Amino acid sequence: MNPVLVVIIAAVVLLVGYVVSLSNRLNRARVKIDEAGSDIDVSLTKRYDVLTKMVDVVKSYARYEKDALFQTIQLRQGMTMREKNEANRIMGESFERIHALAENYPELKASANYNTLQKAIADVEEHLQASRRLYNANVSRYNQMLVAFPTYYAGPPRRDPGTVDPDYERRCVLNFQTEELAQHLLPAVERAYRTFAPGTDPAALKNARAHRAFGGFSMGGVNTWYAFQLHLDCFSVFVPLSGDSWALGPLAGGTRAGETAALLRDSVRKA
Repeated sequence: MNPVLVVIIAAVVLLVGYVVSLSNRLNRARVKIDEAGSDIDVSLTKRYDVLTKMVDVVKSYARYEKDALFQTIQLRQGMTMREKNEANRIMGESFERIHALAENYPELKASANYNTLQKAIADVEEHLQASRRLYNANVSRYNQMLVAFPTYYAGPPRRDPGTVDPDYERRCVLNFQTEELAQHLLPAVERAYRTFAPGTDPAALKNARAHRAFGGFSMGGVNTWYAFQLHLDCFSVFVPLSGDSWALGPLAGGTRAGETAALLRDSVRKA
C-alpha cells in the first residue's frame, strides 16, 4: 500500500477518534448537569413536604387558613432552573411567614414537633444550597468548555443545559457564520499567526483560500455545511463529520435532501 495513503488513513482515524473523545467530554458534562439538577428537584420536594407539615403543626395552635401561611406550589418534572428558583423563593417567603407567626405562640415554639421540623427544614436547605453550588459549578465548567478550544461551540453558553431547541442551535450557528467567522475570527487568526494571507482585509483573506480548510463533528458538521454555503471564497476544503446541512431548517439535510442539495449546488454556482 502506498505509504502516503497509509499516513492519510491513520491521520483520519486519529482525527475522528479525537473528535469523538471531545464529544464524549461534552456529553459527560451534560450528564453531570442533569444529575445536579435532579438533586435540586429532590431537595425542593423535601422542602415542600417539610413546610406542609409545619403548616399543619402551626394550624393546631393558631387559627389561620393554610393558604394564608403557605402558597400552593406546583412542582413537576422538567421544570426549568428559573421555575425552580421561583418555587424556592415562594417557599422561602412561606417559611418566613410561618416563623414570624410562631414568635407569637410560645407553646408552638416549645413544641417538639415544631422544633423537629425546624431542624429538618434547616437540613433540607443546607442540602439544597449544596445542590445549587454543584449545579452552578457544573454549568460553569460546561460553559468554559463551550467557549474554549478544542470544544468551542458557536453560540452563547446554554443558560439551562439539557433543554434542546434545534432552532435555537441553528440560529447560533448561523449567527456565527454571518456575523463572526469572516468578520472577526479569520482576521484575528491571520493577525496572530504566520499564514499565507498577505493581510486581514477581505481581499487578502480570499487570496489565501487555497490554504484554508473548515471541518467539524456533529454541530461542527452543521457549521461546516454553512461555511460551505456562505464562505466558499474563504475556504477550499470542507470536512463535515456526522452533521448535515440545516440551510432549510434543523435536520433538513435528511428530511429535505433533494432541496438541500439543490441549494448547495446553487451556492457553488454563485461563488
